[in-house]
Formats: sequence, C-alpha cells, structure tokens
Amino acid sequence: MIKQNNTFFINTLIILITGFIIKLLGLINRIFITRLLGPSGMGLYVLSFPTIMLFISISGLSLNITTSKLVSESIKNKKYSPKILLFKSIKLSLIISVFTIFVFLLIINPLVFNWLRNKDLYIPLLSTVFLIPLVGISDTLRGYLNGIKDMKKSSISTLLEQIFRILLSIGFLYVFLPYGIITATFFCLIALSIGEIASIIYCLVIFKKIGLIHYQNTKNEMNAIIKISIPSTLSRLIGNFTYFLEPILYVWILTKLNYSADKIQNSYTIVNAYTLSLLTLGSFVSTALSTSVVPLISENYAINNLSNVNYYIKKTLLYSLIPGIFITIFLILYSSEIMKLIYGTTFGSYEVCKFAIFFLPYYIQAPLASIYQALGKSKSIFFISSIFNFLRLLLIVILANINWINYDSLIIATFITLDLSCIIILYKIKKLTSLKVSYNNSITLVILFLFTFFITLLFKTLSINIFLNVLLVFIIYIFVILKFHIIELNNFRKSKF
Repeated sequence: MIKQNNTFFINTLIILITGFIIKLLGLINRIFITRLLGPSGMGLYVLSFPTIMLFISISGLSLNITTSKLVSESIKNKKYSPKILLFKSIKLSLIISVFTIFVFLLIINPLVFNWLRNKDLYIPLLSTVFLIPLVGISDTLRGYLNGIKDMKKSSISTLLEQIFRILLSIGFLYVFLPYGIITATFFCLIALSIGEIASIIYCLVIFKKIGLIHYQNTKNEMNAIIKISIPSTLSRLIGNFTYFLEPILYVWILTKLNYSADKIQNSYTIVNAYTLSLLTLGSFVSTALSTSVVPLISENYAINNLSNVNYYIKKTLLYSLIPGIFITIFLILYSSEIMKLIYGTTFGSYEVCKFAIFFLPYYIQAPLASIYQALGKSKSIFFISSIFNFLRLLLIVILANINWINYDSLIIATFITLDLSCIIILYKIKKLTSLKVSYNNSITLVILFLFTFFITLLFKTLSINIFLNVLLVFIIYIFVILKFHIIELNNFRKSKF
C-alpha cells in the first residue's frame, strides 16, 4: 500500500500546485475582465455562462472521469484496451457534438429574445459553437493521462489551456473593446476554445512521444464507456440544465414581483460574478483531489480492498477541508478587503461575510461526488443531483417571495441544497464502504477552525495589515496542523517524483 499512498500524495500535490497556479492566474484574469468589461459587460459574460456550461457538459459526456476510471481499471485487469477506449471516447464525443450544435442553433433565438430578454447576448453566445466539439476531445485526452496516473502531463495540459485562455481573453479585450462591449465579450469567450485547442495539441504531442497502451482481443469498449458516461453526464446535465434555467427563473420571479429588469440583471451579476466567485475561491483544491483519487479508489474497490478505499476517502476529505477552513475564515473576516482587492468593488462582500460558513461543505462536494462515482454509483449520483438541483430552482422561486430575502434567494437556495447533498452522499458512501468517521478527528477540525478564527480576529483587532495577517496565520495554521499530526508528511518524504 505504501507505493499507492505515495502515488496518491504525489499526484495530489502535483495537481494542487497546478491548480493553485491556475487559480492565481484566474484571479488575475478576473481582475482584468471585471475592470475592463465593467458591469454591463460582466452582465453579458455571466448570463452567457449557464448556457455555455449546459452545452459543453453534453458534448463533454463526463469523459475525463469515465476514461480515467476505465483506463486505470484496464491496466489492472486488461479487460479493455486503453488505446481503443481513448479512440472510442473521442468518436462518441464528436457524434454527440454534432447533435449538440444543431440543438444549440435551434434554440438560440428564443433563448436570447424570449427567455433571457437580452438581445445583446446573441453574439457572445455564438462562441459556444466553437467550444462544443473541443471540450469532449480535451477531456478524453486528459482522462487517459489521469488513468495511467501521469498527473504531471495532465496538469501541464490543464495549465496550458488556462494560460492560453487567460492571456488571450485579456489580449482580446484590449484589442476589441473599441468595437463595443458585445464584440469584446464574444472574443473573450472565444478564448475558451483556443485554450482547449492548446491543451489538445499538447496531449497529442505527448501521446506521440510515449505511445498508447494497447491490449489485443478486447471488446465492448464502447458499451463500457456509455455505461459510465451516460449516467454521469445525465447527472451533470441535470445540474447544468438547472443552471441554465437559473437566470431564466430568477428574472421571471423577480419580474413578477415588480422589480426592474436592470436591477434584476445587476443583482444576478453581483451574485454570480462576485459573491459566489469569491465563496468558491478554493475550488482548485477539491478539483485536484477529485481527479487524483478516482483511479486509486476504482482500482482498490475493484479488488474489494475496502481498507485502502476508506484510507483514501478519509485523506481526500481531510485534505479538502484543511484549506477550506483557512479560506473560509478570511472570507468571513476580510470579505470587503478581499473583494476590493480582486474585483475593485465591494459589491456582494456583505453576502460573502454572511454566508461563507455555509459554503464550507463546498470544499468536499466535488471529491464526494467523484468518490461515489468511483465506487460505481453513477446512477445514484444522477438521482441525488437531479433532486437537489430541481429543489434549488424551487427554493429560488419560493424564497424570492419572502420580503427580507428577495435577491438573496439564489445564494441561500445554493448553500441549502449544497449542504444537504453533501450529507446524503457521505451517508451513502459510509454505508457502501463501512467507512468509520472518527469523532476525535471531527472535533479536532472544529477546534482548529475556532482557534484559527480567533487568532485571525485578534490580529485584525490589532489592526495588523491583511497581507501580514494572512502570512502570520498561515504559519501558525501549518504549525498546528503538523504539530498535532492532523496531516502527516511521512508519505511525501518517502515519495519520489
């Protein structure tokens, strides 16, 4: 198990470092975009995203996790050929992409003019046509690299995609802003497609260099892909479909309550572009862990090694919560300062301060979903996410009718369904794997949160500069974690790159 532990720790560390760099670049990108586009441009950018996410989730077919799971299992049992899995996945993605583009072009007119009631969205949304076929290909290629546990190359691929996207989006804004906000927003979104192309080219060069693993006389690869990807995609599709419906319902209910269109769009932009963006600041951590844990849990669960499975589950949840606690504390105490630093505004900072604690489970949501999927429960994930995504829409409508909530209905509905879904998935994982959660460890994390919170509050009360406060608290935080063995470094010391 030592070798597997080392692989897990090192792969996680690689993806975490890459994720941190990407997040840092993303913040820089956000700073430029929000300040260059301004409120009206950000409104177009934010309102476009639910539609973009819906259609790329269809074409993507969850092929990153699907390919990763099947390739890692095939290396163990040689049931399928990894090379054929890769080619079949790309073929399936391209077929679906043609259908997806057709549907998208069919609904774009009513979507823009009747549902979202903003004709300026038409041109920016057309950028999705270029992105749709690229996402499935890049996801599949990275999934193969994750499946063979080559996290370095997979992370570089992701990093290249983000670097191209960020640099080009900023560059396009400077070039095309003189031609108007609509044109600038369109090219800012086109940068997403160019980032995917850069990632694909890198992966193809790598595959030519290292070759693809192939086993003779295997069959039913396509059936295996469909069996996993379709339920997983349906799960994501429901999520993205409800995300697609979110601005439509939000606009509809607040319009019915006699709020002006400008005020509604401004509120939706603030919540999505500023408040939720800041509340999910540490998403790179959970994304990294979600990616690195899937192959290991799939392998060990396939051979019924529950002790290893439980070990990785516990480590994944712990490593997700540790940075989540630190980030949440600073969001509570310094929401205005952080918002001003990143976005050049304090819009939405009060909501960040008020709701940050309720978003702490966000840091384990993606890892829990990936773990449950790695345990072969894609269908169950589909039903759980479907129920809670539709519940979220219902809550948005219901809560908007309460006078003291109104505009906050979106953010409150989000954290209620987030927290409940995490509880249910964790319960199901415990039942499936006989996972035993140590109450001592849980109490330790609560104490760690309270201790760090009051230390941070003390430094703030003493008027210590926010940057110095972050540095001092971070040093104390790491010292406490290591001193009380909340995280062990032995595995990292033994590991070799």
